[in-house]
Amino acid sequence: MTVTAGQLAHAVHANVVSGSYPDSEDVYSATLPSNALPEIIAHLEKACEEVNEEIRKVSRANGPELDSWILQARRLQNDINASNAQADHILALAAQEEALEKELADAEAQHKFLGAEIRFNDELLGRLGLLQMVAATLAQVEALSAGGELAQAMVVLEGAERALVEMRGETIVVELMKERAAGLRRSVVERVERGWTEIVGVQREEGVLCIRREITEGDSVISSTTVVEALQALSLLNTKVDHLHQQLDTLLITPLLDTQRPHAPTFTVAGDTLTTTGHTTDLSATRMFATLRLIINFLHAQLPSAVTSPLSRILVSSLTTRLTSSTLPHSVPSSLDHLPAFEALLAETCRFEEHLQSITWTRDSELREWADRAPRVWLAKRRETCLDALRQTVAQGIRETKVVERSETQKVPTKPAERKGSVGAAAWNEDWKEEEETQAVAKEVAKGLNMSIVDDDDDDDDDASGWGLDEDLDIDDPTPAEPAKPEQEQELELEKASAPAEAAPQEEELDWGEWGDDDEPAAPTTPKTADYTPTTSESAHSSSPEQPAAASSSSSSPSKDVTLKETYTITSIPDAILTLISTLTTEATTLTRLPRNAITPAATDLHTLPPLLLAAYRALAPLHYAHHPAAGMLLYNDTLRLTSLLPPTIPAEDTARTTAFGKRTYARELHSQRMVLTDYLDSAQGFVNCTSYPQSAACKTAITSTLAHIRQLHSSWSRILSRSALSQSLGSLLNTVCVRLVSDIEDISDIAAAESERLAGLCEELAAGVEALFPVSPGGVSMVGVYCGGWIKFRALQQVLESSMVEICYLWREGLVAEFGVEEMCELVVALFQEGENRRRCLEEIRGRR
Repeated sequence: MTVTAGQLAHAVHANVVSGSYPDSEDVYSATLPSNALPEIIAHLEKACEEVNEEIRKVSRANGPELDSWILQARRLQNDINASNAQADHILALAAQEEALEKELADAEAQHKFLGAEIRFNDELLGRLGLLQMVAATLAQVEALSAGGELAQAMVVLEGAERALVEMRGETIVVELMKERAAGLRRSVVERVERGWTEIVGVQREEGVLCIRREITEGDSVISSTTVVEALQALSLLNTKVDHLHQQLDTLLITPLLDTQRPHAPTFTVAGDTLTTTGHTTDLSATRMFATLRLIINFLHAQLPSAVTSPLSRILVSSLTTRLTSSTLPHSVPSSLDHLPAFEALLAETCRFEEHLQSITWTRDSELREWADRAPRVWLAKRRETCLDALRQTVAQGIRETKVVERSETQKVPTKPAERKGSVGAAAWNEDWKEEEETQAVAKEVAKGLNMSIVDDDDDDDDDASGWGLDEDLDIDDPTPAEPAKPEQEQELELEKASAPAEAAPQEEELDWGEWGDDDEPAAPTTPKTADYTPTTSESAHSSSPEQPAAASSSSSSPSKDVTLKETYTITSIPDAILTLISTLTTEATTLTRLPRNAITPAATDLHTLPPLLLAAYRALAPLHYAHHPAAGMLLYNDTLRLTSLLPPTIPAEDTARTTAFGKRTYARELHSQRMVLTDYLDSAQGFVNCTSYPQSAACKTAITSTLAHIRQLHSSWSRILSRSALSQSLGSLLNTVCVRLVSDIEDISDIAAAESERLAGLCEELAAGVEALFPVSPGGVSMVGVYCGGWIKFRALQQVLESSMVEICYLWREGLVAEFGVEEMCELVVALFQEGENRRRCLEEIRGRR
């Protein structure tokens, strides 16, 4: 559809007036041709004309109201112009004010400058006046110093220095003044130092101390008080006093109180000089305190009180400490021989302190308190001397040994004599004959089996039973029971044997824990028989079952005196300790008899020193004895010697502790040797397969090593122990070996004939080697069975290993192997022989005797 120019003009007019768009799509999508523009323009001009006409109509209708608005607008314009003019005037006034403010600031700056100048001039005037005054003061200091008034010069100088410190700022003039003041101070200090040196002159090489009360310097005389006051003003007095004390101590006090020198210096006073004139060997307390009084009086007279006050505090304190801690204790006598000298020492000590108090050098009473403690002081010195002597004795006495003898006489029952015509004697003779017949049969059987029997009825005065050898050496080693004895008698003997063993732990608790050995493993109980000190209550050794009955009637049987003697080796320690204890006991007795004196109260406490010596010996002995090859046995001998000769004044518990200490040492030594022997036997592994290599070599080595070790112990101990104690000790160790061998062989379940012969040979090798180490009875028989409880059973086992089944049965019937129980013997028979009719009969015969 073709759009006309009129439609386009209406669409443009509508868009301009109301911003609307034509509804027709043809109109708003049509192109605008140039020929339509005139019509569009004409239409728009017409529309403008219509709007103008409408405006004129409205204006004519509202004309009066518009005039009032125009009038108001003109008034507003006039007000605005007036405000602008006023603002311009204000700006002009502000510019004038700024100019005035600048002029004011300049005036204020000039005022401040003038004020500062005035203050500077005033301060300068004051400082110049102060400097003038300081200069005058320094000049006064110079004058005072030149005149010898050093203390006043220091007071004035300190005022000038305070004035210089108060001057603020660093100016050349002030610095010069300060340098001048410092120079004057150095000059005054040098003069004071020089004056002190001239007043107190110490010449160590010549041994001279010179203290002057005044000195002359130039034309002026300076007193010591002036110099001391100057030192106080300089805060140098304490330093000078300390230095003076050191000089006095080095020059006078130390040489005088030195307890290590064999002589002491002597001094003389001549005017203001104290001079060392020589030496004297008089080391008495009277001379020492007299010399100290001389020195202190000289110092008190020559030195100003301002010096003696601080010097006395230092010197007396040091002197008192040295006297009470070293010199006086060294002068305390260690015995009663010098008791008068000790009493003189106490009196001089008190008089010396009273003199110090009289010249107000001290207010303490430490020296008098020391003198009041004289009993304790003397006792402490005596204790120290004794302990030191004991320490030296234990350290050196181990090198010296000697052989001592011990003897004792005992009542020994004799054999009953035959009494003719007596019914009791006839009955006794009948029993005696029966016993002789039994012994004869046993000897014949033993002879056929190569065994030896010691006749119990031998009348031998040298019987070892007198030494208590019937008691068991080692309660840890099982001792085979004697079946021939009734059970009641066995229990009675066991109670007697166990009594000392049960008492030993109590003794051990009393002492051993004191020395910190609670952590040690418990040692085997020391047997009473190890202490070879027989008593009349010890029973004689006998294998006869009638012994208890005989012992019970011994009191009514005839007896004779037998003197037992033996020797053993000890060191010089026991006798030295006994000498110390005897001296202490004598001194305690002497003190109680003397009239009351300074140390009489110490008599009671003096009795505590012997137990202390015994305790110290127990503490030191293990350390010093350890280097000896037979330390345990030697220590045991020493304790035995010591306790046997202790005076009755020693408390029983201390004697018991020392005895228990020796027994424990003996027991530990045996215990350690048992461990060694046990280790040797352990290498044989129970002696099983003793005929097969390499077990056969191990068994051989075990026996050889055991025998060699026992021989080595015999060689070492034989020089130390007595003969009986040596046999007891070796017997105890051999008992351990025998019990172990018997136990190992009994544990073998099957023993071949070759093994039986080999085991018997090993037993014979051991027996042959150890029998020579024990004493022999008068009949030529070794007494090893007396000292070794398991020896008879060991030899019986060897005989069983060598015997046939018939011989074993015979031995059992005759009671020659009674040490074995029924089951033990049956197990041996089962191990040695094959199963068969003969073995069965043998076992039945053995069990039939149960």
